[in-house]
Amino acid sequence: MKDALESLYSSTASESSEIVESLVERRELLETTRGHFGAVITHDEGDRSPKLSLMVDMEGRSFVGVSSSSPLEMASGLYRINAGGVSKRLEEFYADLFPAAKSIKSTAVIIQEPLRMYFVAYCGNERLLRRERLKETLSGKGYFQMASGITDRLFSMYVKMFRRWVESGRGDVFVFPVQERIKLAFGLPPLSTRVEISVITELSRFFRSELLERRSDLRSSGTTPEMNLSRPATLVIERDLVGSEEMLERLGDFYDFYVEAVERAIQTMKEFFDSTGSKW
Repeated sequence: MKDALESLYSSTASESSEIVESLVERRELLETTRGHFGAVITHDEGDRSPKLSLMVDMEGRSFVGVSSSSPLEMASGLYRINAGGVSKRLEEFYADLFPAAKSIKSTAVIIQEPLRMYFVAYCGNERLLRRERLKETLSGKGYFQMASGITDRLFSMYVKMFRRWVESGRGDVFVFPVQERIKLAFGLPPLSTRVEISVITELSRFFRSELLERRSDLRSSGTTPEMNLSRPATLVIERDLVGSEEMLERLGDFYDFYVEAVERAIQTMKEFFDSTGSKW
């Protein structure tokens, strides 16, 4: 991503004057105790590709960054601004970077700091970025630090699987990156025995409980409305996005392990009743 983002940053740095003008025009209306960015956020309306953002401060310094979530989810958007030329440039870059995107849109708005946004990749004015990295050091968060742990291999999988159902082993898993985390929602397992989904859900909870006792890198999670799932999920776990390459590569094996555990539990119960149920 380094060369691509540097090229984007260079081309937008000279075109962001209209964003600076919008910030200056509204200077008296903006709260002085906090900083502000003029932001252009480009995204896929189907939410199947990451977000691309350009942030410009009052002095005209800027950076571009790729993130799982939109900055507008974490920071207040105060005023809409005009940034037609820059928006077009970002949308062209976005289409090349994320060819799976179907409907690309941009939002230009003034955002109030702090951003509280984890970036998987970024590039920009070094003075501005040093200031932002200092803020994250003081807050104890790694909003910009996370990018250093995103390998080329992980970024490739991240884009390919971003917020979609991925065929994995005998079933499928919904991969949902959000901020610094990645959620994995397991689809309904294809069992040889027909049972109610409520039974599968309870067995899945037990499976997750046993799994988390043995895997400190995994955490319990749940579905949320923004995941917009098109089918049931019987198990949801999450982990840090950084370092998730091996797990993403072995999703099929992981899913099959889950299916086998649920199926064995059901089969064991049936065998138990077949052999002893007549006594009761």
